[in-house]
Amino acid sequence: MITIVAKNFIGGIWHEGPLDLSTLNPAKLSEVAGQAHSASAEDVAYGVQVARKALDKTRSIGPAKRADLVDALVQPMRRYATEIAKYLTHECGFTLKESQEEVLEAICYCQLVAGQGACLASRQVSWHPAHRDNQFVRRPIGVVTCFPSWREPFAGTLKLILPAVMAGNAVIIKAPEHAIAISQWLARLILESGLGEGLVSVVHGTDESIGCLLASDTGVDALIGDFGEERAARYRQAIAGRLNARLEMEPVGLNGVAVFDDAPIEKAASIALEGAFLKSGQLRSSTKIAWVAEPLFDAFVQKATDMIKLVRVGDGLQESTTMGPLANVEAFESYLNGVGQVRGDTVIDGHPVNQGERLDLFVSPHVAKDSGNASPYFGDGPSLLIRPLNSLDQILGPMNSLSIVTRSASTIRQVRENCRCNRLLVNVATTGRTAPDWEKDLDTITRTLTIGAEA
Repeated sequence: MITIVAKNFIGGIWHEGPLDLSTLNPAKLSEVAGQAHSASAEDVAYGVQVARKALDKTRSIGPAKRADLVDALVQPMRRYATEIAKYLTHECGFTLKESQEEVLEAICYCQLVAGQGACLASRQVSWHPAHRDNQFVRRPIGVVTCFPSWREPFAGTLKLILPAVMAGNAVIIKAPEHAIAISQWLARLILESGLGEGLVSVVHGTDESIGCLLASDTGVDALIGDFGEERAARYRQAIAGRLNARLEMEPVGLNGVAVFDDAPIEKAASIALEGAFLKSGQLRSSTKIAWVAEPLFDAFVQKATDMIKLVRVGDGLQESTTMGPLANVEAFESYLNGVGQVRGDTVIDGHPVNQGERLDLFVSPHVAKDSGNASPYFGDGPSLLIRPLNSLDQILGPMNSLSIVTRSASTIRQVRENCRCNRLLVNVATTGRTAPDWEKDLDTITRTLTIGAEA
């Protein structure tokens, strides 16, 4: 794969700086996946200035025109879908199937947001209480700085910026340090769509330098993104005293699966492992703990063990690979340190995996079981703690996401009404993904482009 050199994209113009940032192919650390020109303090100030000037434009063109600009992302995204998926794998270590899934998710999300152009004000009926009627109106805040994550650098970035653009804001993307090549692809798409004329800019740099400069600039009205606790605290301090400045974090916390005694074993194990090992367990929604009803516990452990033996760790570009490497050195070191903290009876020991003579960033899944005293590992990497489910109280505490596997409608209702979690899923992995039919969708994409060319 060719190394992509990324520049700062501000106001529709490419800006160069010191070429001092780089990312490596996690499946082969001798290969550079991306290099980037760091933005300067002047670039950041100019980017905020351009964004503020663009606010009048984005509000004057109205939601229908903004919807057209968002929809304009779809065609180039379809055109480059295959290349983008390969670069996602090359830079972030996903399997090719996982990368294809993220690209298709991004395309569908663009279409969804574009379709909401006429729905900036709407009503929504709440399920509880039944008589309550909710109304929401999307109004612009101003200049929004987005801090996307390398965990989902393509679809995840679009999920942050597109609603902000649709509401009439101007956006500055602080590119993830571990996703340089993908951020450059995104900047190219923004340029082709017309969003790059001040509405969306992309800058590169470290969180300690560029991130703090953006957070402390008084022209920035909101910070949104995937922050760790340390970064969030630093940015809160930077915006302290600015009454209208906001900081919106991606929800984080424990992600679990609860398997009830009426659940089919094979499906339950598949849901738990998909949530734990998709993208090598590095998503904010990756499953870290599975509560399993006592009558099913031993059978679940055995079925999960049998399934994990079929996992093939390797380069994501190889068809036989089912789990790629960890995305970067920091995640690799965090995983190796973290699995040692998971107490309990080890079922499968997580460890580095050699690829021939190379170590690179490949690891095996780590699975343990316990009777209730062990703590799950909250960091990056494929790790799962299996614990007996003895009481509903075990799964009702605060969590990021919870998936329940059951056939009982009354169980679903009881959990829904009592659990405290950001997302509740039923009979689906906490990652909430549906495997795409890439060949079918790619054929549809090709035919769509052909029809457009003929027209």
